[in-house]
Amino acid sequence: MASAKNIQTDTANCPCGSGRDFHACCDPYLQGEPVPNAETLLRARFSAYATANERYINQTWHPASRPIKLHLHNAEQVRWYGLKIIRIENGGPDDQAGLVEFSAHYQIKHRQGQLHEISHFARDNGKWYYLEGEITDIR
Repeated sequence: MASAKNIQTDTANCPCGSGRDFHACCDPYLQGEPVPNAETLLRARFSAYATANERYINQTWHPASRPIKLHLHNAEQVRWYGLKIIRIENGGPDDQAGLVEFSAHYQIKHRQGQLHEISHFARDNGKWYYLEGEITDIR
C-alpha cells in the first residue's frame, strides 16, 4: 500500500480545493469521521488520492463495485492538485443516491492532465460510498 503523503502544516490548504485548512476540512473524514453527503465524500476521496491514502479510498468504495486491488503503485508520481465541482444531483443527508460531476487536474512528472468524471454515490446503512464513475474525458 502506498504511504500517505505529508501535508506540511496545519495551515496547508486542503487538496480538495475548498480553500480551507486541510486539518479542518478533509482530514477528519480521512481519519474516520462520517461524511454528511456525496459532495463531501468526493472531496475527501480526492484528498485521499492527493495524499495516497489507499486505506480511505478502499473504505469509501462501495463493496458491490470495489475493485479487488487498487493500482496505486505509482501514486507517489502523480500529483493531484485541482478539483472543480461541475454539477451535483441529490446526494444530500436525506438521499440514498447522488451524482457529482467534476474535473480534476493532475501532474505526472512534468506533464499536466485533466480528468473529467461523473461519479455516482450510494448511501448504505447511513454511510456514503463511491459506487462508480463514468470518465467522460481524460487528457
